Amino acid sequence: MDAGRGLIEQHVLAGERYELRMKSGSGTLVSEAIPGFQAPVEAFIDAKANTAALRRLM
Repeated sequence: MDAGRGLIEQHVLAGERYELRMKSGSGTLVSEAIPGFQAPVEAFIDAKANTAALRRLM
């Protein structure tokens, strides 16, 4: 994550190594490790978006 630039990277395990799946400052991050979990990329960067995303999860 690069909060200063507003970017997040998602890497997933492919065989014995991790591969870049997504690099973005917008959109939705979808977990492969936690079935059904997804969150807006902004929620990992912006405090207000984080609070809103957490409220939706509860």
